[in-house]
Amino acid sequence: METRSSQTPDAVLKDFICGGFNTCGEITVHKDCNCDHITADGTAYQYNVGGTVTNTGQFTALYDVVVTDSAGLTCPIGTVAAAATVTWGSGTAHPCSPGNGFTSTAKPATNTATVTWSRNPGGTTLGPNSSGLVTCDTSAPMCQASPLISVTKICTAAPVVNSGRIQILVNFSGTVSNQGNVPLHSVSICEDDDSNNPPGGTCDQTFPIGDLAAKGSPGDSAAFSGSYFPSVLNPVSPGRAAFSDTVKATGSSTLAGVVNDTATATCLLCPPGSAACPVP
Repeated sequence: METRSSQTPDAVLKDFICGGFNTCGEITVHKDCNCDHITADGTAYQYNVGGTVTNTGQFTALYDVVVTDSAGLTCPIGTVAAAATVTWGSGTAHPCSPGNGFTSTAKPATNTATVTWSRNPGGTTLGPNSSGLVTCDTSAPMCQASPLISVTKICTAAPVVNSGRIQILVNFSGTVSNQGNVPLHSVSICEDDDSNNPPGGTCDQTFPIGDLAAKGSPGDSAAFSGSYFPSVLNPVSPGRAAFSDTVKATGSSTLAGVVNDTATATCLLCPPGSAACPVP
């Protein structure tokens, strides 16, 4: 004769043997994911993962509990007591391998954790149960890519002998610097000799700079210089002439696209003997 102590009218003995009353239970998994920082090379976001597993059974421990993250992480937990919740991942006693996080160019990244277990040590693997698709939190200040480029420029003008003729030579120089928190790549300077090219037009001279490190790191700035014979003269006050030229600096960041900045320099020529020239 079957006996039972449940007061539920339709309860039967099998309900107490891993049945309707969940005495044996299962393992459920909850996952958290957050962006911690941008990688040093500025090419990806570093995400940390962690969470909890819970034994839903009321009377029996479950064994060989392992969390697997879709980012390629394995987090062995071991035994989880009846009705217990155990933390796993970053900063816990149950870390993941090969690490507690992953890198991704996605913002935000999404992934999933699953969990398996057994009812006896070394027994049949049960599961998996899933956390469902988790969207990682990207609100941390260190996860905000802020690319910014800056360029400065100066010039001088002086008469020189060129092929037996007196001509005006404009010498210019400047500095391009990374003012952002991520490295910049393919940085270049486009020189418009007389500041008369249409926007987006061709460059009279081009200076390839290459990569610039994030602001505050070695290699976050670079110098450039050049010269040209102007074709446009702008008279200013008696005996003077002004020459203007413009540079545009352009660079790109892996995570936040293209940035640019422009600078224009104007230099004066004062012919010797002019009443407008300063006295040496």
